[in-house]
Amino acid sequence: VGFISELPDIFDTCFLSTLEEVQDADIILHVRDITNPSHEYQKQTVTNVLAKLDAKQKLTTRVLEVWNKIDALDEGARTEMATTVAASHNQTNSNNNNTAQTAMISALEGTGCDTLVARIDGLCDDMELARMEEVEQRRREEAM
Repeated sequence: VGFISELPDIFDTCFLSTLEEVQDADIILHVRDITNPSHEYQKQTVTNVLAKLDAKQKLTTRVLEVWNKIDALDEGARTEMATTVAASHNQTNSNNNNTAQTAMISALEGTGCDTLVARIDGLCDDMELARMEEVEQRRREEAM
C-alpha cells in the first residue's frame, strides 16, 4: 500500500478505511526506499497512519522494516546502515521483544532476501509461541 503524506482531512477517513485490514495482519512489512532523502519522514507518515488505525500493538511487536535499494548506496553508507541495524537487533534481542526489526535488501539484486525471509520466519515462530502460551493460560484459568 502506498502512503500519501499531508492528505486533506476529507480524504483521510476514506484512505484509512481502505487500510483497516492491517489491524488483522499478523506481520506488517514496511518496505522503505532507503535511498530517498525523505525516508525518515516517510517512515513517520506510515507510523502516524498505523497509529490512527489503532494498530499500536503491531507497531511495537510486528512491524518488520525492509530497507530496499541498498544496491544504490555506496559501500560506506551500506556499512553504516548495517552497523545501525546490527546494533538495533542486539538491543532488541537483549530486551527479548521484536521491536526495531529491520532487514536490508536489494530487490533488484536479491541481496538480503534470505535474511528477510529468516526474520519473517522468526516473527512467525514468536507469534506461534505467544498463541500457544495464551491457549495454555486460558486452560489453566478454566481449570480453576
